[in-house]
Amino acid sequence: LAGSGIRVLDGDFTLNHVTLADNSSAPAYNYDGTGTNQAFNSIAWGNIAGGFTGTFTSTSCNIDQNENAGTSIDPLFVNPGIGEDYHLQDLSPAVDACSTGLPIALEGVPRPSSTRYDIGAFEIPFTDIFLPLIVK
Repeated sequence: LAGSGIRVLDGDFTLNHVTLADNSSAPAYNYDGTGTNQAFNSIAWGNIAGGFTGTFTSTSCNIDQNENAGTSIDPLFVNPGIGEDYHLQDLSPAVDACSTGLPIALEGVPRPSSTRYDIGAFEIPFTDIFLPLIVK
């Protein structure tokens, strides 16, 4: 549909670690083709006319507000909309959600930063937590 964030009219197309959010007219992703259409480790959330549309030949580990290519669960972005921060909050269901993925995230952060891969374009960097030592 005209106005989609990504619109594929034909051929093969694969989404891998993509975040599509706040598209204000048509669905975030629209596939009207007859080829191979795949979505892996991707998020389509908070879009006016829906997330992933079209027929998929393969999907895995996605969050989709339409439940067409994944689970419909709020990914808990840091500050979506006007704030335009689509990193994931620490308690996001997208953190450490996938067993496979690409080796580098959008900002150059190595994947996975923990034992599993985050869904979407961004990976939360792993930080060690040190508890205070209390001596009595």
